[in-house]
Amino acid sequence: MLFRSIRLVHDAGIIYYINILSLGFVADVATLANRRFKRLGAASYGLAVVLCLANFTRRVFRLRLDGQAHQTPETALLIFNNSKFTGGNMMLAPAADTADGQIEIVEWSANRFDFIWNFPKCYDGSHIHHPRIWTGQARRIDLDFPDPTDIMIDGEVMTVRLKSLEVLPSALRVMV
Repeated sequence: MLFRSIRLVHDAGIIYYINILSLGFVADVATLANRRFKRLGAASYGLAVVLCLANFTRRVFRLRLDGQAHQTPETALLIFNNSKFTGGNMMLAPAADTADGQIEIVEWSANRFDFIWNFPKCYDGSHIHHPRIWTGQARRIDLDFPDPTDIMIDGEVMTVRLKSLEVLPSALRVMV
């Protein structure tokens, strides 16, 4: 079976991923859990969620989607997905289709309380109907980030200066 992947170009090289690249809240939680609380096991994520909610931050991201300029509002969560599900059963990108040749983009500009109240809707995908969520698609995304950024990519955390994302159709041959 052929499967598409996404190529991330960053300041130190190239990474290929098949599911999700996350910026903002999810990446902040994963980074904090991994770097400061890993020895606590599964509890590390709960503690990181509480601390990230206490220090809730939103950021503005400048992107080019298939050559068109796009600037996010102050955004709590920005994800670039290849498939609907992540983290087991969270449907963060319900419109994503692994066969359409597009990266699904979900941008959530909620404030802290709005984010907490609506986050459970991520499990059934109904969060995308929230007025502060924008979704879109692109084959190529150029990222104008002057500084290194914490990211979570398919469950792994790292800090890199992002440059671009691009869909690579039929890039992986998977045996099932």
